[in-house]
Formats: sequence, structure tokens, C-alpha cells
Amino acid sequence: MHQPARLESGADMLSKLFRTNQVDSYGIDLPTKTIDRLERENAILRGMVNDLDKENCEYRRVNQQLVDENARLQRIVEKEEILGGAYG
Repeated sequence: MHQPARLESGADMLSKLFRTNQVDSYGIDLPTKTIDRLERENAILRGMVNDLDKENCEYRRVNQQLVDENARLQRIVEKEEILGGAYG
């Protein structure tokens, strides 16, 4: 199944930033408490994205069932039109 490209959240980017030397080059010095809070928020956001991915998969599955059923019904209609035309 195709997985859409994931956009990096702001919390992800900040988390990476604070774990690299870029922090020194920008002169940013955030307290550990702030980083921990951002990581917790990031975990919550990841959970929400995960839930949305699952929901999206379910919608895609149901949509495919509807497409398949529509195609089946269309074939029945076409067959009845052909048969109806032959006997009409």
C-alpha cells in the first residue's frame, strides 16, 4: 500500500535542532524541561497521526468495496439492458 510522504512536525524539527551543534550556532539554550515537553507533545502528535493513518486505511478499504460493488452492479445493469433489448 502506498504510504504518503510524512511532513516533519515543528516538534520533530525542534527536537533535532536541540540535539545538534546548530543549537550552539544559533545561541539557543532551552532548558531540558522545555525539550522534554516538546518531546511529549511530539509523541502525542505522532499518536494522533497514527490514528488518522489507521482511519484513512479503513476509509480506503470501504471505498474500494464500494467501487467494486458499483462495478458489479454496473455489469448487472449492462447485462439486463442487453438481454432486455434482445427480448423487447
